[in-house]
Amino acid sequence: MSSHNLACTTVSKLEFSRTLASADREAVLALAGEIERSHTVELLKEPSKTLVMLRARESVKGELFNLGELLAIECLVRVDGHPGISVLAGSDADKCRALALLDAAHSAKLAVMERLLPRVAELEEVRQGKLRQEAQAHAKTQVRFKIMEDRE
Repeated sequence: MSSHNLACTTVSKLEFSRTLASADREAVLALAGEIERSHTVELLKEPSKTLVMLRARESVKGELFNLGELLAIECLVRVDGHPGISVLAGSDADKCRALALLDAAHSAKLAVMERLLPRVAELEEVRQGKLRQEAQAHAKTQVRFKIMEDRE
């Protein structure tokens, strides 16, 4: 079996990372476990807490400003010699390490991704479903304003 798989190119790194970062912790750990069972894993940097500056763009002039700091955790690994990194909001060291393993496998297009990508797609469907539910909940609270003009 080849150590590379082109199917990884069908899912961008951004989409892949967004899906897994918001996925259930246990699902992410299970996916990473498959990588650990079949590949050589090196921990280059233990999961450690860090602060990340959140920036936002002001809507009138479009200028950037610092919104505040976010507690995050970061980890750096190598899978079969390929680097992987994760920076995750919060303090879940195990999930952060798992995300770094998955990042390395995805970036390197390891063959194991052929088995994992369908499960990642299922996690994305769950994420999209949650987003739709949130949008529907917000839509119910939306206020509609009608403006009455003075008529003389």
